[in-house]
This record gives sequence, structure tokens and C-alpha cells, in this order.
Amino acid sequence: MQVRSAGGIVFWGWEVLVLTNFRGDTVFPKGHLEQGETPEQADSGFVQCDGAEIIAGRYVSVEQAGCMLTYDLDREKLVVAYGKLRQLLDY
Repeated sequence: MQVRSAGGIVFWGWEVLVLTNFRGDTVFPKGHLEQGETPEQADSGFVQCDGAEIIAGRYVSVEQAGCMLTYDLDREKLVVAYGKLRQLLDY
């Protein structure tokens, strides 16, 4: 059985949202899709309140997030997203 999941990187100005999950990992908002749910719908729900597994969330600088994130893949995604954001805003 294939498990589908979705997630996103949430910027507020030049800060990024990181969450601490029930395992103590520092991650971006993400989770499994429910039956019939699209990735876009899932992302919206995770950012709003997918609270059962989230212990804490906060906005930190991009540099802090890079040091705090548990998984290398999340750090790589942050570098790409931050670069695109800077490019979009012409920084």
C-alpha cells in the first residue's frame, strides 16, 4: 500500500515555521493525506491545526531553521525555497 503525504514550508517575512513533533523531531508542517484529499487541501489543514501530533511550533530565522531541522532533506528543501523567495522578491 502506497502512503501519500504532503507538506510545505511556511514563511512569515524572513522567518520560517518549524514544528516539534511527538518524537521530538524539528520538521516542517506535513502529514498523511486522508482518503480523497488533495495535497493542497492537506497542506492547508496541517498549517491550520493538524494538532494531534504537533507538540510545539514557532517561527525562527532561516539560519536557525537550517541548524534545527532534524532531517537533511528538509534542510535541502529550505535552501531551495529560500532561494526562490529571494529571487521572487529580487533580493
